[in-house]
Amino acid sequence: MDPQHIERQYLVYLACAITGLSFEDATGWYRKVEKAFPKHLIALKPLRGVEQLRGERVLKEEYREHPLSTPKGIVMRCYNDVDRADGLLVNLLKAKRVSRGTCGEVGRAAFKKPIVVVMRKGNPHWGDPMMHEPTIVVPTLELGIRTVIELVSPV
Repeated sequence: MDPQHIERQYLVYLACAITGLSFEDATGWYRKVEKAFPKHLIALKPLRGVEQLRGERVLKEEYREHPLSTPKGIVMRCYNDVDRADGLLVNLLKAKRVSRGTCGEVGRAAFKKPIVVVMRKGNPHWGDPMMHEPTIVVPTLELGIRTVIELVSPV
């Protein structure tokens, strides 16, 4: 099948540690991923719809004034995205501490769909079986992007 004529679109959930990062650090990598993705891959971004957080220098765990930024809203949206995604690309390069939310997302998808984790030795998640056993771990975002494209694309 010619990759130009793929009839279906495939969803890739872009997970990352968010708490403690700036809005730009948490979301800036999305642009690089979307630019590299072929037309049949669509990125699901966990921080979509919360533009009021743009400019935040240190993102908090929750923002109660916005329904999708409360603990329930965050979990509901992220788990829904994980469930409907065809694969996950998890960027932990800028993680400052273990991300409970990202661990939960990986656990929810574990052994059911392809998961590519981008991190290096020394990362707070390094050595955690949840991040190693059900995933492919790579050291760079570029390699992570190429790997998830190959895993999720039908051809």
